[in-house]
Amino acid sequence: MRYIFLALSILGSTACSPNTSDVKKEQSEQNASNISQQKNDDYFDTAVQLLTQGGVENVTLAIKALEQSATQGNSEALYNLGTIYHYGKAGTIDYKKALDYYLLTCC
Repeated sequence: MRYIFLALSILGSTACSPNTSDVKKEQSEQNASNISQQKNDDYFDTAVQLLTQGGVENVTLAIKALEQSATQGNSEALYNLGTIYHYGKAGTIDYKKALDYYLLTCC
């Protein structure tokens, strides 16, 4: 009887433990996501710094950085792109581009 209980205990504990390959795969995916998020934040942070410095050249560079961040899913980058075109910080006002970016922010 003791041996049956011991065998069931061992089987039960191994059946409930997660598969180590699944855990490693999940950790690897999480690490890749964190790296991607860090790059995304770097683009966004660079863009914000450029925008606060002012100047058309800096706005042009900021737009490129915001577009990179936006392609990686940063909705704040999309919103900032919308405001750049809405208020003409790139040189001219473009309400169509502004609206397009604003709509992408919420969808």
